[in-house]
Amino acid sequence: MCIFYAGGLKLRQVCVKLGVHGKFVTLTANDTGMLLGWYAQHPLEVLNARVYGVDGVFMDTTHNATKFSFKTGPPVVIDCFGRTAPGGICQVREEEIDSMEQMLAALELNAPGATLATDGGSSWSEVARSHDQHHIEDTRHDSENGDVKANVISNKKDKARFKELKNKVLYKFLSDEELNSAFAEMRAIAGDNVSLMNWIKRIDNGRTLRTATYTTKFFSCSLKGALVKSRWNR
Repeated sequence: MCIFYAGGLKLRQVCVKLGVHGKFVTLTANDTGMLLGWYAQHPLEVLNARVYGVDGVFMDTTHNATKFSFKTGPPVVIDCFGRTAPGGICQVREEEIDSMEQMLAALELNAPGATLATDGGSSWSEVARSHDQHHIEDTRHDSENGDVKANVISNKKDKARFKELKNKVLYKFLSDEELNSAFAEMRAIAGDNVSLMNWIKRIDNGRTLRTATYTTKFFSCSLKGALVKSRWNR
């Protein structure tokens, strides 16, 4: 822990090349001193957040990333070349509205009007609303969840058709009539399966967050895919 803290403090030094300093802050409980969370940014990540974070932020909060059960958030932005660029890192004990609002603000990733693309965590819609940001969800999470739900379909042709429709509503730009038709056919295939119907209802009722027809008005990209792409671009 001492090495971790000492290394973090170095980030606060001004970078001669970039002319800005990084960030490293730990948050502790007033009564017990227990670590509640922390965030850090290299100087270049500070500039990435300030320049590119006004357009959009990708945030995928991974649960149980450490043996201490902290939730890890490695935000990324899209640079002027269309490539993903790191925006810092944060860890919190719980993915709550207050804690995530605080972290995005501290990392300067709370610009009003920006698009906030996240995983399916329940707190994100309110976080985006409080910062006056557009909120969309990671397509890959919804797609994989749909595949899992579709495994209950016994008829192979119906299962294949359901997955075809799932990909259509999630990834293709459709008219409202085409969306309505696709969701109606998916419901017919799902029948009385409650779990599958709940998935369809979630995507349909939240189509402005989850379907390419609406999310591409801002931008559309899988968070996992964005992180993979950032490794390709190194």
